[in-house]
Amino acid sequence: MSPLIPRVLALALALTAVAAAGKIPASRTPISRDLYHSGDSFLREMKALVARHSDKLSMDTIRASNRGYSAELFVVTFNHMKENADNGSKSFGQHGRELITSEVALRLLYILTEKRTIAGVDLTSFEKMLENLVIKMVPMENLNGRKRVEAGELCDRRNGRGVDLNRNWSVDWGKKEKDYDPYEENPGFAPFSEPEAQIMRELSRSFKPHIWVNVHSGMEALFMPYDHKNTTPNGASAHLMRYLAHGTTTDYMYDIGKVPMAYTFEIYGDETASNEDCFKMFNPVDKTTFDRVINKWCMAFLMLFEEGLQSLRDAQVISQGPLDNWVPTGGDMVERSVAQKNARERKKTEAIDLGMQELRTYFRLFMLSTFLLMFMFCTRISNNSQRDSETREPAIMQSPSKITGASVSSAPDPSRLQGWEDLPEGLLHSIIRLLGSFLDLLAFAGSCSSWHAAFTSYPHKSTFRTLLPPLLVRPNIRVSAPHLPSSHDGHKLRTCQVIDPANPNIALRCQIPQETLQKKHFAGFSYGKLICGHRREVLIVDVFTGVRVSPPQLPFSEDSFFYCGMLTAPLTSPNSHLLICAQPNGSSYSCKFSLFDWLVGSDSWSELRLDDARIDQIVDFNGQLIAMDYHQRLYTVSLSPNLGLQEIATVWWDGMSECPFLRPWLVVCGDMLLIVDHYVSFSFGAPVIYKAYCLNMLTNPATWAEVEKLENYTLFVGADVRSPPFSCTSPGRWGGRSNCLYYAHDIQPWSLHGLGDEADAVWDSSNDPELVFKRNWYGRLQPFWVYPSMFYTDGQ
Repeated sequence: MSPLIPRVLALALALTAVAAAGKIPASRTPISRDLYHSGDSFLREMKALVARHSDKLSMDTIRASNRGYSAELFVVTFNHMKENADNGSKSFGQHGRELITSEVALRLLYILTEKRTIAGVDLTSFEKMLENLVIKMVPMENLNGRKRVEAGELCDRRNGRGVDLNRNWSVDWGKKEKDYDPYEENPGFAPFSEPEAQIMRELSRSFKPHIWVNVHSGMEALFMPYDHKNTTPNGASAHLMRYLAHGTTTDYMYDIGKVPMAYTFEIYGDETASNEDCFKMFNPVDKTTFDRVINKWCMAFLMLFEEGLQSLRDAQVISQGPLDNWVPTGGDMVERSVAQKNARERKKTEAIDLGMQELRTYFRLFMLSTFLLMFMFCTRISNNSQRDSETREPAIMQSPSKITGASVSSAPDPSRLQGWEDLPEGLLHSIIRLLGSFLDLLAFAGSCSSWHAAFTSYPHKSTFRTLLPPLLVRPNIRVSAPHLPSSHDGHKLRTCQVIDPANPNIALRCQIPQETLQKKHFAGFSYGKLICGHRREVLIVDVFTGVRVSPPQLPFSEDSFFYCGMLTAPLTSPNSHLLICAQPNGSSYSCKFSLFDWLVGSDSWSELRLDDARIDQIVDFNGQLIAMDYHQRLYTVSLSPNLGLQEIATVWWDGMSECPFLRPWLVVCGDMLLIVDHYVSFSFGAPVIYKAYCLNMLTNPATWAEVEKLENYTLFVGADVRSPPFSCTSPGRWGGRSNCLYYAHDIQPWSLHGLGDEADAVWDSSNDPELVFKRNWYGRLQPFWVYPSMFYTDGQ
């Protein structure tokens, strides 16, 4: 028999809380019974669901005791009759006060059995994957602690005898940080002193998970693979938070259990709640937020199942023993002898991107949480005033910088153009209009000074942004260029690969200052410019000329984190503005997020405080600025007389109450404003399918409608959410393909995707199987698409 594909997914979803225990005053938020089950009603409903679907679900009751203290856990198994299926396990309720995580567990059980939709999204595409999974859930790990919370101790995170179950595991047990609270974080008298921890350990030993996720509330964050260290393995770049926890479930699973993928998720936290209002701090209290949190995290787990199977496809596992082999019947310790486990190779991954917007890093209450390794990038092309004496290089017509190429025949020799250099400007403009690629334009403008002048004065250069594809800059690919300078103005330069999709086999190069890669936070691209900054400083850098503009300092004292940035017009325009959405990385600034506006040339910023409406993208659509926040709400942006946002009432397709996409993006495509994202496909063709929806602003409210085919358009998008997507028309004129999307990658230049029904027909099976298609906020420079700024200046 051939070895099994690794099929074990274990998700430990635990309830946590971080506040002082004790009775909550009547003025604080009570448990909302309109939203949350009581412990008893929760168990009754769960048992009834299992009884209705005995072909899919089973439930085991596991009991254990130690030194007079007893605990009981309920383990629900999905696909319990499958012998060779992929296995998954979830544990909810590790800390009693975080009720929201148990509600996620119950909703996920319904999705697996009865309601194959999430917020109106059809989940039938996941059915094939789910048929090959065995999932175990412990919906309420800390049942005794839950009873204390329901009795009125809404701030209590501990079990029935005052021990923090997420400090009772053996890895780094008993270590205390400076802010250690002995009441909150009591680790117990020894590792695994608590029956609940003993049961969960034996569950992991028997079930042998490949993925374990310990889910908490109190904030929104992702910790991996350790809770007790603030470093990542193998030097991987990550967003790190200096919140350290010792003796946790996740650390045991990674170090002792040898689970390849071990994570701690924090799924919700209300930063506005007071320290005493624990229920509100750790749980949504209104139905809209309640449903949003549950729906999006249920979708996240489905995506995690899919990603886990794909990541572990090449590994091998040993057959798993049944749960009955270790279920205790009584006694002081749960532990029983476990059969000697055969050695097995496990594939370790540095991170899984869940493809959902909810994994955002915040500051944890009571703990200073800092973003580390968040170096973002800014680039520019260096001065290069000399050409190689033997190799003639096509040059960007934006003195003093150049993109250089390896082709010796791209630009004609001016010495052979005697007479041609005096051609009239009108005739030259008619030639320019016919040029079909970026390299053709370089060759034309580099022929002689009069042709260069004709190109500069060409009144329709902006049309090339719709007719030609953008250039792909690949900072991760270093290329040799011994004839180019290694530094400029005292700054070291990195020589990177540039690709023109119309001529992909012709080598091009650009140079990016190394310093800006290491010390600047990236905010966005706009009009051929990089927007970046450090602390209060903001910098605008032309991608190819290296020209820099330094706006005034931002009007707060702390370091800042940039979520998006854009120019409203070229810098040379008389009414150009720079818009930046930023958040100060300090506790003294009361506002969560701010939208800043700088009129280019002025000496100050305008500020609009956003509260929870963090802006992630701004686009210029038919002369109107449209902003989208992280909830996919749309706004119009006004610059005068004051900076302001006006929400656009929208209706999602198919009657859905919210956007079903996990991380969508806006792109202007001709006269359409599109929202685009993908979903996973389980066919034998394309791994993902992209869909586009068009906004109709003539209706009130505005409506989204599916665009089944983009006809003669194609799209370009990069992996970093802050790099803007582009569209161009008539791709056939440069060898491209219509109704397609070019997604830039680091391991290969791009993958080509057909939109909608054309996904399988367009997909190339030779694409690297490790490609990822979920956009993210990356800590290292990702390949990006860009049009040179000269294409934004008609007749200049």
